Amino acid sequence: MGAVITQKRIPAGEIWVGNPAKKNIETMNNDRIKELFIDGKVAIIAALQQMDSIKRKLLIVTKEGKYYSLLSIGDIQRAIIANISTATSVEHILRHEVKVASVTDDKEEIKNN
Repeated sequence: MGAVITQKRIPAGEIWVGNPAKKNIETMNNDRIKELFIDGKVAIIAALQQMDSIKRKLLIVTKEGKYYSLLSIGDIQRAIIANISTATSVEHILRHEVKVASVTDDKEEIKNN
């Protein structure tokens, strides 16, 4: 079954490599990786602009320099539909629970959860 991550404390700039259950972390000091990170205090419009400029639909949100959550284009779409101002910080539109799966997880089990 995929892990449920709720405000895990992974330092910004560190990316899970391999099986997350084994907690193999490799630090990536790469600009391409760093552009995926965004602070939770940043406005929704800035997050949307960042997604557009890097051509990605998912950002890693940090709080006080540590992993906080994930922000997807869907989160932004839901905020816009709910008439939330794009000047609002992204931390106010984040999901409380983010489900993730590992490449070693059974595909049928992932589909059913």
